[in-house]
Amino acid sequence: MIYLPLILGLFGLVGLGVLLGRAQVASAGTWADAGLVLLLVVALGPALIMLVMVLCLSAGLWYLVRWLPLPMERGRGWFAQSAAIARRAGDLAARPVVAPSAAWAALAAAWRSLASIFRTPGGGDE
Repeated sequence: MIYLPLILGLFGLVGLGVLLGRAQVASAGTWADAGLVLLLVVALGPALIMLVMVLCLSAGLWYLVRWLPLPMERGRGWFAQSAAIARRAGDLAARPVVAPSAAWAALAAAWRSLASIFRTPGGGDE
């Protein structure tokens, strides 16, 4: 089973050798063109790989963009809920700080109002 490909490959190599042995030697221009083609294949190989990678990335992004709206809607709902929870927590946390300072400001305003009633018309600061 394993010998059949080896025998066919050997016959192929012998046939190629016979064909090359009967062939004429190419001119220098032909060898230069063949060398240029081989150099271009070597130079464009990485570019072709990069092109395939970019095409795969763009196709993946296209499928991702088509798939994303449903999870994004769910995420937007979760973020709205968390924003409301954070707002309520901030209001509850700020209430102990705001209430005493508001009461202190109300007392200060009442004191200034009371002091303005008893203040003399001349100012009395002299």
